[in-house]
Amino acid sequence: MPHFKGINRLTKYLRVFLIILVMLPNSPVLLAQDSEASQIYSVPMHLNPAFTGSSDFSSAYLNYRIQYPEINYPFVSARFAIDYSFHKIPSGVGLIMSYDRSGPGDLRKTSVGALYSYYFNINRDWEVRAGAKAEAVFQSTNFSNYIFGDQISANGTYQGTSQEGLSGSETIIYPDFQLGAVMHNDAAWFGIAVDHIAQPNQSFMDGDSRLPRKYSLHAGYRFGFINANGRVQKGLKEFSITPMALLWMQSSFKRLAHGAEFVYEPLMVGFWYRGLPLGTNPAGTGNQDALVFLLGFYTQGFTIGYSYDYTISTLARNSGGAHEISVAVDFGFYTMGKKSSYRKRWPNPRF
Repeated sequence: MPHFKGINRLTKYLRVFLIILVMLPNSPVLLAQDSEASQIYSVPMHLNPAFTGSSDFSSAYLNYRIQYPEINYPFVSARFAIDYSFHKIPSGVGLIMSYDRSGPGDLRKTSVGALYSYYFNINRDWEVRAGAKAEAVFQSTNFSNYIFGDQISANGTYQGTSQEGLSGSETIIYPDFQLGAVMHNDAAWFGIAVDHIAQPNQSFMDGDSRLPRKYSLHAGYRFGFINANGRVQKGLKEFSITPMALLWMQSSFKRLAHGAEFVYEPLMVGFWYRGLPLGTNPAGTGNQDALVFLLGFYTQGFTIGYSYDYTISTLARNSGGAHEISVAVDFGFYTMGKKSSYRKRWPNPRF
């Protein structure tokens, strides 16, 4: 049976929202202060805490990414999350852990966060979800690996110990918070999330180095056929095509991504383009970032995906791009428990 029944006024608003994201002019595509995965929905609550508990029962997600593997100090990121959707109350809870490592200074960031979401129906077709995340962030670096300005002589040679008074490892701990909301039906969704609400101070010294708030807008529309409760029954495989668009904004940096996911169970294929063909960013360079190619398999509540970023910017064309792998398990697929009467199935993109 068709996965959606007609197109109402809210769906038309969604299409306008998608067009705005895709056609948004003069958006510099730069790496902001936060690392982001190419498989954006592989750990959905990392993008927006409102996605917490979006499955029928419980799910676990894992994502690992290595960016620029050909350089001496590649960027490494990992995410793990697990969530649970209550059946008797319209809420979900979750736990998320993140790890990032970058640079010759061995800059590391590890975080552990708690997630909560609440959802309600506004009519027979549409549901609104709101979510929050509170986390503790542990950030460290090793100043022994740094070379400061006073260690470089006038002729460019290295001249020994710095007088900056910084050496050894240093660790700071700070709290961080995120809020988000998503509106969706069985085929469409659009949402907004705001991260670093309190703009925490991430300085390793006595200074003030605030982490800017990050805003993200995300939307998509699934075209396809699936049975009514979102589960694949015997003899009925999922076939769907889902165009998506996302926009991140953090301080003066903006990043736009748009693409599509194709599913013919068990095969999944996806493509993302990060960048705009026209215009330049504040640094005066081209507005290109990467082409992302995705391949995965989905069956019986289990998903595994791989993606490769082909860099098209001048930033690191010979750096080796980026490799990313993700795994997700929907435990609700294996249970016979009663589905929540409060919530509606959301389109659930897997990349």
